[in-house]
Amino acid sequence: MPKVINVLLLALLLSVTSCFEVVEEVDLNENGSGSFKFTINMSKSKKEIDAALLLDSIGTIDVPSRDFVDARMMQGNHILTSSKGITNVAIKKDYTNYIFELSFDFDHLSSLNNAIEKLYGQLSSFNYPFAGTFRRSDEKFVRVMDRQSKEILQKMQESNPEMTRESTYTAIYRFVESVSGATNENARISGSQKAVMLRFNIGELATGRKTLNNEIKFK
Repeated sequence: MPKVINVLLLALLLSVTSCFEVVEEVDLNENGSGSFKFTINMSKSKKEIDAALLLDSIGTIDVPSRDFVDARMMQGNHILTSSKGITNVAIKKDYTNYIFELSFDFDHLSSLNNAIEKLYGQLSSFNYPFAGTFRRSDEKFVRVMDRQSKEILQKMQESNPEMTRESTYTAIYRFVESVSGATNENARISGSQKAVMLRFNIGELATGRKTLNNEIKFK
């Protein structure tokens, strides 16, 4: 979900990175409240980003300045802090290694979904490739990718197949309840049975061989 500082930075710098790691984490309570954290680690592309930020453009693509990236992050931060049900918004920025983290708490999954939708609506050029919706009931937790995300991933794959092949996306969901199973065949349930992880390279998501769609059932 995105950014989102992380999301914002991803959208701005994808064109100049050769490899990145994305981690989405949701810690969910039984009443539907919880915390969300999104991390982008572009340290493996440090040299490419350092070089790109010295330029005004690469081909037909404008390279954003650090000031511009910071401004977009602040705009995203303002949108989130003003969103109903969202609290404790925090952004961590490491411009040395290009590791960025966004975290916040939500009072219900509907607030998380609304905040993501609000980011889409108010941020121009906010093309987040991993957006979706989250739902839960007494019996299950559901994560669904949206159609626009799939289209953005496909465009990423077409423009830079090597990048998508070398980059990874990890989703980690933690619960108070014990988990009995998950519909995504790539889901790994922890030994405690209270966490589920998915990990793919971006190319697998872009081509449809893998999906973030998942239905996690509680005992």
